Amino acid sequence: MHYIPFLNVRSIIQNLIDCFPVTLVGIIFARYRLFERFQRKATKFHPQKYIRVFLWLLFATLACLGRWTLNGLTVMMPIFPLIQKSISFDISFDSIYSPIFLYTVSNICSTRRIPFMHSLLRRLGKLSPLMWFLSCGFFGNCQKLFKPVLYFPRNPILVLLWGILICYVMAFLLDKIDDMVINVKNNLLFD
Repeated sequence: MHYIPFLNVRSIIQNLIDCFPVTLVGIIFARYRLFERFQRKATKFHPQKYIRVFLWLLFATLACLGRWTLNGLTVMMPIFPLIQKSISFDISFDSIYSPIFLYTVSNICSTRRIPFMHSLLRRLGKLSPLMWFLSCGFFGNCQKLFKPVLYFPRNPILVLLWGILICYVMAFLLDKIDDMVINVKNNLLFD
C-alpha cells in the first residue's frame, strides 16, 4: 500500500466516528420525513403562535449552548496487552444537536413567512444527506487537500457560505448523475 501523506488512518477513523452518525441521522430524517412528522404532531398540540416561536428559539439556543458546553464524549478502552496501549476515541453529540437546530430554524423561518429562506431550506434539505456525506469527505478526511479551497474567502461567515455552496453544487451534480444512472439502469432492465 502506498503512503499518502494527507491520509492518516487514525484521522480517517476519527472522522468517520465524528461525521458518520451525523450523516446517518440526516439520512434517517430525510428518508422517513421525521421533520414533517414532528410538524404534524406539533400542529395537533397547537399552542399559540408566539409560544411555538418562543419554544423554537429556546430549543435552538439550547442546541447551540449544548454544542458549546458539551460537544462530545471521549471513550477510553482498556489497555490492550499486545500493544500495551489504551485506545480512545471521541463521540460527537452533533447527531443530537443538528436536527434540533435545523428543525427549529426552519420552523422560525416558515413562521416568519420568509419565502426565500423557506425555499432555500427546502432545497438544502432535499440534498442534505449528500451534502453531509460530501462535507465529511472533503473537509474531514481530505482536509489538507480541500482546506485551502474552503478558506479561500478568509471571512468566517463567507467560509461557511462558501462551504455550503461547494457541498450543494457537488451534491446537486451527484444527484443528477444518480438520476441518470437509475434511468439508464431502468431502461436496460425494464424495456
